[in-house]
Amino acid sequence: MNPIYGIKPEKGHYGCMVDLLSRLGLVVEAEKLVSSMPFEPDSVVWTSLLNDCKAEPKFDIAQRAADKLIKAKSRDPGPYLQLISLHGSEGRWVHTENVYIGA
Repeated sequence: MNPIYGIKPEKGHYGCMVDLLSRLGLVVEAEKLVSSMPFEPDSVVWTSLLNDCKAEPKFDIAQRAADKLIKAKSRDPGPYLQLISLHGSEGRWVHTENVYIGA
């Protein structure tokens, strides 16, 4: 964007790209983009990544995104519920129990 259009990418641009990549099933690439952002990713980016881990279950990425959200919003049950839903939808009941106990 910058060399061609003279626009410096901001958080919103990165957030859109993370969402697009992960909705396309490119969750690994989306996480790499999050890691390469020139600023600290916010909860919107982590939530987008976590939500889109459902389409192509990527439990390790979902766990990392949830951990970041839990650190940022420790009293919000959302990340826990999303992890439980993701594990439950794949029949990973032991992992669901571990998320519950970890809460």
